[in-house]
Amino acid sequence: MFFFNKNDKIALQPVLFDILKKMKGQGILLKNTKLAKFALSKVPSTFLEKKSRKTAKTLFQKALELPAYKSFLKNKKFNPKINYKDFQSIPITNKKNYIQAYSFQELSKDINPHLFYRSSGYSGEPTYWTQNKSDHKSFIEYMDFNLRYTFNIEKKKTLFISTFAMSSWITGQQVLAGLSHVASKYSNVTFFACGMTVDEPLDMIKRFGDQYDQIVMFAYPLTFKEFVDKSSNYGIDLKELNLYAIIGAEGVTYKWSKYYSKKLCRSGKEEYRIISAYGTADTGVGIASEQKPALLLKDLVYENKELRKDITGRDDMPLHFFQYNPVENYLETVNNELIITKDKQIPLIRYNLHDDAEIVPYDKLIKITQDHGLDFKSMLKDIDGDLFHLPLFAIYGRSDDTIILNGANIYINSFKEALHQEGIAHLHTGKFRVKKVDEEDMFQNYHIEVELHEHINSSDELKVLIRETIIKFLLANDKGYKSAYHEPYNRENICSIDFVSFSNEKALKHKYH
Repeated sequence: MFFFNKNDKIALQPVLFDILKKMKGQGILLKNTKLAKFALSKVPSTFLEKKSRKTAKTLFQKALELPAYKSFLKNKKFNPKINYKDFQSIPITNKKNYIQAYSFQELSKDINPHLFYRSSGYSGEPTYWTQNKSDHKSFIEYMDFNLRYTFNIEKKKTLFISTFAMSSWITGQQVLAGLSHVASKYSNVTFFACGMTVDEPLDMIKRFGDQYDQIVMFAYPLTFKEFVDKSSNYGIDLKELNLYAIIGAEGVTYKWSKYYSKKLCRSGKEEYRIISAYGTADTGVGIASEQKPALLLKDLVYENKELRKDITGRDDMPLHFFQYNPVENYLETVNNELIITKDKQIPLIRYNLHDDAEIVPYDKLIKITQDHGLDFKSMLKDIDGDLFHLPLFAIYGRSDDTIILNGANIYINSFKEALHQEGIAHLHTGKFRVKKVDEEDMFQNYHIEVELHEHINSSDELKVLIRETIIKFLLANDKGYKSAYHEPYNRENICSIDFVSFSNEKALKHKYH
């Protein structure tokens, strides 16, 4: 929530303060797109940062009333009255040491949930999560505002299609609820939720697509790829549809996004047609989505490695930048891992999301782009973008030894165990690296590099043996890999193997890129 009081007046332009004082919070702000755009482009970033820290500290104080959090701090020998120096001195929580260590009744501030959902459980037992009515309402308001702002649904006749899984996973449930809300509220909106299929949306578009000003599709990356690949079979010219895609559940490369944006752009015009969204089972959907400032920044740092290093402090290219509301979500990074403090039915206090990330404050973005001779504000205006005074974060992938394939989290230990199956375990040193790669047709495949023992000779037959052993193991032991990735996209080239030497990386046991 945005909270404002008379002491904040000094930080704001008087006219803006008067508007915000009357609003009393974020709810009214979200209901008026023009007012929100005005406010978010005028509120100083330092003001929002101050509010973010204050909200996080208040949430920490409230969490001290929860039995689980009291016990957690006691086990960490952290006494808030004695050990508290600043917010960063508070112990970090995560799924294992906090969520899975206590009962729902101990963790929750409200024992009557509005909604249950669960994470996949590919690492063992699934984790059940909840939302109360306030959490659910906040997401609905966020989605309502985001779709109005991004797609102007109040004026454009819009067909929304969701191909997210209709299961206990949060993404499909939340998107369905959000689309149902906007379709009932706005006469211009129709929605179609069909689950993980491409034939049904293609048939729907063939029959009814020309009746809409625009079509917006929610999809996992591989589902959307299959949708594009099959569109010609239905006689559909995607470039004539004014089609956009919102991609969720996993990151995609810059090359992938550009490739599919061009598939949708009319008359070869360069446009942003692929938008990624960020959320997790832990936090719920709707933490952030890519808007034009983030997309423009991604273009700039892809072309300019020096700018990339100055903005993020790193040489490697991030998958995405996301601009976020710092008052709803207090974000930090510790050892390059994204830490969130967020109010929900189970409050998250300095909770490790295990995403590899970097924070980019708004003022830093403006200063560094200026130092590189770039007028970010003017460049954004040229693409009809709005510059909100909000911070961004860059996402590079998972930091907890998982590879995400079409929404399914596959743990590195699964690959490790597969490589130690009878028949191949004696062939290699145990050192390996897993990479997710884009094939020429933009299919997201996975590639495994394995180090053989010195006395083992490399051969194509050996690659086939190791590949088939790994696939057989994953199909038998990882239901997510089987149902979300292998069976829907059973291609001959799934999983490629190379033999390499890790002699210069002696500490390497396994690694995921």
